[in-house]
Amino acid sequence: MKPGDKSPVFDERISSEKMFIVETANSRIERAKLLPNPKPLIGNLWKEGELLILFAYTGSGKTTLAQQIAKALSEGDGLFENQLPNEAGEKKVLYFDAELSDKQFENRYSIEYKDHTSFNGNLYYMQVNRQYILNEKQSYSESIIPEIENEILEKDFNVIIIDNLHCLKEGLEKSKEAKPLMDKITALKHKYNVSIMVVGHTPKQHKYKMMELSDLQGSSALSIQLDSCVAIGNSKKGDDIKYLVEVKRRDGKYIFNNNNVITCRIEKEPFLKMNFQQFEKEANHLLELDDVAEETITATILALKDEGQTVREITNQVPYGQTKVHSIIKNNCSSENKENIELKENKALIK
Repeated sequence: MKPGDKSPVFDERISSEKMFIVETANSRIERAKLLPNPKPLIGNLWKEGELLILFAYTGSGKTTLAQQIAKALSEGDGLFENQLPNEAGEKKVLYFDAELSDKQFENRYSIEYKDHTSFNGNLYYMQVNRQYILNEKQSYSESIIPEIENEILEKDFNVIIIDNLHCLKEGLEKSKEAKPLMDKITALKHKYNVSIMVVGHTPKQHKYKMMELSDLQGSSALSIQLDSCVAIGNSKKGDDIKYLVEVKRRDGKYIFNNNNVITCRIEKEPFLKMNFQQFEKEANHLLELDDVAEETITATILALKDEGQTVREITNQVPYGQTKVHSIIKNNCSSENKENIELKENKALIK
């Protein structure tokens, strides 16, 4: 496709002069009948033409799974022994990688930098060229979406994976920063009828509670335009055990909810990947919040406070809200520190 060509989803019956389309319900159905039905890319988790966010805590295997999905789609394969089938066939995939260096990438797909994995020619990687000299009006983050659009026009990609969300824009926990970015990504999806996956982040390291959409950093603005959202959770069963759970699905029913999560093990054989283990309840991966656990959590809160972390930062690491964390700190500090805390509270109320 060349610049100036019509979008692949261009409809001759819709005027480009009007910003909005007004029509009867029957007319909309008739138009929809002419469009192809979206096929599963990785089972129910992601279908053609959808915008998916995959998120997890740092070091929980987001990039491992995202790259595994990219490789599978480029080869027309499903995921996890075809537990998540690909019914759309081979796809031309563009993977924007802001995470790995060249040698880190090589290490993931080789055995001690030997016996390298061979990839299908449909899989392309895009990364920042650090030797490029930016002018005063340029920034890497602001240039990523326009450059991806150029690559779609030039090479006709139909799957885009962006790893990760925060390379596009800082401050995404604020809705005023997140919404314009999601508008751009959604516009890209509709304009070229591409399937887009974005890798996100949660600041919360869960051990005692289930993963939720609200755990996604910037979720209040990001989730509005999502078609689906999948979280990767850590497990009490071991550091190499992870589970996948659907936390949002706009169309269709939730299959992999907290009563039917996908349990995987991270292994290298020869390339780093997640291998399917079983379907089970999310509760099987979580620690129980008993008396012993509560004592441990209290000790953790106090230790983090001694390290200088704020109540908000501590809350992201324990299964308690800010009010309870604040109460535990207050009840376990010296009389002098209690007075300081009460003084701060009174000042906050005056303001």
